[in-house]
Amino acid sequence: MSPFGITPDRIAVIASVWREVGDAIVDVRVPQPTAGSSIGVAAVAAFCSRATTICDADGRRLIALGDALAVFNAQTEQSDAQAAVALGDAGDADVR
Repeated sequence: MSPFGITPDRIAVIASVWREVGDAIVDVRVPQPTAGSSIGVAAVAAFCSRATTICDADGRRLIALGDALAVFNAQTEQSDAQAAVALGDAGDADVR
């Protein structure tokens, strides 16, 4: 376990879940009313349209966050590995 209590594998799972949930939210389509022409029906139709737009935007945002977290995780693992090698090399150097 890392000092922060989260492993790279766990971060990868979180990023994957964020993407999956984002995909599901993007697919949400709030059905429009199919009958009537009253002011109430028009208001419900406007609400449904806006709700669908918001779901799409929020889903795409969650997918982007999952992508960003995956990139962060990969870069952090690479950086940590490089730092470990550098520290190991420094420890092996002759001290004068």
